Amino acid sequence: MPYNLVGTPRFYIDGLTWLRSLGLAEPFGSPDVFNLNPSNQTTIATTNGTHQAWKIMIDAPLEINYFMLLGHNFAGYHNGDILASSPQGEHGNVGSLWDDFDQSLGINFQKDGGNAIFTTYNGYTIGGITKRKIYPGQVHYGYYQNTAPATFSPSKLSCFCLGNYYDLPHSPDLNLTMSREYDGIKTIQTKGGASLSNAYYTKPPSWGDQGAWELQNDTGTYGVGNAKKLSKSGRRTWDLSFSYLDDGDIFGSNQELSMLAQEGYYHPGSGTFGMTDGDWEASDIYTQGAFNYNLLTDNNFYSQVIHKTNGGQLPFVFQPNKDDGTTFAICKFDMKSFKFEQVANGVYNMKLKIREVW
Repeated sequence: MPYNLVGTPRFYIDGLTWLRSLGLAEPFGSPDVFNLNPSNQTTIATTNGTHQAWKIMIDAPLEINYFMLLGHNFAGYHNGDILASSPQGEHGNVGSLWDDFDQSLGINFQKDGGNAIFTTYNGYTIGGITKRKIYPGQVHYGYYQNTAPATFSPSKLSCFCLGNYYDLPHSPDLNLTMSREYDGIKTIQTKGGASLSNAYYTKPPSWGDQGAWELQNDTGTYGVGNAKKLSKSGRRTWDLSFSYLDDGDIFGSNQELSMLAQEGYYHPGSGTFGMTDGDWEASDIYTQGAFNYNLLTDNNFYSQVIHKTNGGQLPFVFQPNKDDGTTFAICKFDMKSFKFEQVANGVYNMKLKIREVW
């Protein structure tokens, strides 16, 4: 059993939040759920058989392999789909990502017979997407309620996340530290010696009627409104050290946007700056000498995590053990710089401090 054991960590990076931070994405025509703040739940009144959507325009291509729905009440009667509309879209002008949904990575998520997402519980949903690229244009999460519960309720959603997750190549060193902070509790001692405590906060804000990262059926085991009061408390932090990481896993082959041998761009196969094709792994180089990947597409820690969180400015979803689906947290890096210590040729050690945020 995992028992909160730290294994190989996974970082879920919300590409839509990252593009918004750069001014390259903007929600329109619907409540804003395109941020990593599940405490802010939006509501759309719905009747049986109606179609609604949360929409955002993106102005840059985005590689994706997962989606998340956080803080929702879709248990048992919600059918949804993710659509990408773009002149350059791989599915044509308006394309569903239905065929790309990957249930091997899935929590509270299944594909029903009607080409839609179906959820069993309220709370959150995580689903895999076969890795692909979406192009500039409209992206929206649309839903169609075609099976009404006994009492119809408005559809609620806090966050829709779409992006790329990154797995570190192996687990951290054994000398790690996990903490639960209660920094929102302030205690003073009166002149009479009595101890007075005031709790500004003891846990993450609730996601609607439930606590953070909780799943609940439509009727609710503990009653509506009670579950969020009983949910887990404390702020989690992790101090992790990683040894013997390959330089390709940390930095990747190409930290530029260009991949091709064009005038004014670095061409690895040309021998420029004394480098030749033999200095890279074969999979990183085209046969004609150009790079296979660039800053945005190479699967390495800098490109997919550090760069797409703006060096720690933006939050991400952290899973301390990619094989344990019970320990998710919305986090930021609690560090001002990232240091990589070379311990052998092309091999590095690094340390990370990760702190839960809300």
